[in-house]
Amino acid sequence: MNDQGRFDFVPTPSSVEKFERFHVKNPHVYQLFKRYALEASIRERRFSARTIIHRMRWFTQVETDDPDGFKINDHWSPYYARMFVEDFPQYEHFVERRTAPKADQL
Repeated sequence: MNDQGRFDFVPTPSSVEKFERFHVKNPHVYQLFKRYALEASIRERRFSARTIIHRMRWFTQVETDDPDGFKINDHWSPYYARMFVEDFPQYEHFVERRTAPKADQL
């Protein structure tokens, strides 16, 4: 039989699995997310998780001397927002939460 044109299907991990792998390897990212979310909660009644992610990027890329920079996927913001609300239920209405992206959108 000719194998030409055949390919083996390799399933891609879901966005949740990708996020979980990232989080396990980079727990400091969530610590920074919590820090900035709690800081914002002092002055704001509602805040975007994506804005917190952008603040984290600014701090790590502009204000630190890390030559590698700080890489974080925009699509992780819904997951960090949900983790934050799970850890701090009193802020349920503070962090905007939207639908998390599907695996094929990452």
